[in-house]
Amino acid sequence: MRTLPPQALEDVIHGKVDVVFNGHVHAYERSEPVYHDKVTPASEGGITYITIGDGGNREGYAEPWVTPQPAWSALREFAYGFGELEVGKCVLVRMLRECMYE
Repeated sequence: MRTLPPQALEDVIHGKVDVVFNGHVHAYERSEPVYHDKVTPASEGGITYITIGDGGNREGYAEPWVTPQPAWSALREFAYGFGELEVGKCVLVRMLRECMYE
């Protein structure tokens, strides 16, 4: 699974956004700040990408992951749940609330 955008799109938004949220993939993955598939500090225009689609569906989790886990991939997991996003003046907090199903 690849959560980073094509490099042409990344060139358009480089230096203009701090974080990009994507959905639909039935898993969660967050990147380190990156630019052109390389970990790049946010202060140098690196963008954090978050793919959140852990609401799940009858098809199950999106798999397989790219292995080995790329250096830009900070956290990835299969989980059913939902995300909460709190935005403050200087802080962004994202929480995953996992739901356990039997």
